[in-house]
Amino acid sequence: MQIELRKREPAHVKEYFHRVQDEEIAKMLPQTIKSLEEAVDSYYQSIKPESNSYGRTIYVDGK
Repeated sequence: MQIELRKREPAHVKEYFHRVQDEEIAKMLPQTIKSLEEAVDSYYQSIKPESNSYGRTIYVDGK
């Protein structure tokens, strides 16, 4: 198994947002962001130089 940290992109944010809308997942991962637009805006705020975000996505075996 190969694990990598790759740069986070807007597409990752969109996919994550859609996945956590699942009722079962939402029970385990409470979210403060209520819309896709908020999620994307938060992403752009997180990549600013003064941000404390890691800005990485975990890949396992290339996925």
